[in-house]
Amino acid sequence: MPKRSNFRPLFLVLLHVIMVLSETPLAPALYVFGDSLVDSGNNNFLETTAVANYKPYGIDFPLGPAGRFTNGKTIMDFFAESLGLPYVPAYLSLSNDEKSKVATGVNYASGSAGFLPERGTALRLYSIGSRKFVVFKMGPLGCLPAIVNSANRKPNTPCIEAVNQLVIIFNDKILETIIKLRGDLENSTFVQGNIYLSSYTTNLEPCTFGFTAGRSICCVVGGNGTTTCLQNQTPCADRTKYIYWDTFHPTEEVNRQTAIGCFSGRSPCVPLNINELAQRQ
Repeated sequence: MPKRSNFRPLFLVLLHVIMVLSETPLAPALYVFGDSLVDSGNNNFLETTAVANYKPYGIDFPLGPAGRFTNGKTIMDFFAESLGLPYVPAYLSLSNDEKSKVATGVNYASGSAGFLPERGTALRLYSIGSRKFVVFKMGPLGCLPAIVNSANRKPNTPCIEAVNQLVIIFNDKILETIIKLRGDLENSTFVQGNIYLSSYTTNLEPCTFGFTAGRSICCVVGGNGTTTCLQNQTPCADRTKYIYWDTFHPTEEVNRQTAIGCFSGRSPCVPLNINELAQRQ
């Protein structure tokens, strides 16, 4: 099973928007970089134990256990639907011929990986035409069941605040980088997704957002509550009432609520939502 320290809820989305003559899609392509929160199956093709290509993963996804680390859709799947695009394929799932022909975006995210929006990386992406970026800050790692359970805290402990304080310091550095890049890269637009605040609030007030199961884990896990889902075990019946699918990852319902807020609401994505970003000239 993957180590706890390898899961870092930080990812970046590129809306590669160009002028097209066709109707419908708000953006012609969506490119995704990140970790297991947005992996659409790349880890299926790697020599790693961090995989989600078995049941009960994907129990609510149309294609079944395709490699997404949740019960259904990721945030990127919801973004693709809202933009009028097909689900973004995992890069490693494509043949060489498909890689050269795909036009609606590619997902490079990989479970247990991380993507740091360093200046050099952004400059390289900018140099090949990227102009619209969405950078999601790191979520409250100290609230993950795997972290709380490994610390042997009381059952009702929502978060390990010492861990969250480190995340806050890291997120402050991300913001500094975004501000610098905004000034340096002409005609670029950066949107930040503050999932730290939204996720933290959800963990402290689950019932407010409809998660009546609280911080219980939906699927059956091992390691005293510190692993991913055990294979072929029956998960909870009503996944919409749970925040956590396994000890590291949220349920589809959490992803849905986050995606809706980010795409058309005023939070967690600022200063623009994804819809406004896609339509920005």
